[in-house]
Amino acid sequence: TRAREQWCAAGRNGSRGFKGWLVVAEVVTVLLKVAAAVICTVVHLWAQNKMAAWK
Repeated sequence: TRAREQWCAAGRNGSRGFKGWLVVAEVVTVLLKVAAAVICTVVHLWAQNKMAAWK
């Protein structure tokens, strides 16, 4: 298959072909961590406001 040939070629060329994917994966991971932190903070603050409103 075409895709498999490309993967094999990338493997023969060393990790050069995969470097781009590794960078993308790292960026995505960082973005997910940041997003998770933001969401947790927002939810935490929202929950605090809810509790304060209930009192």
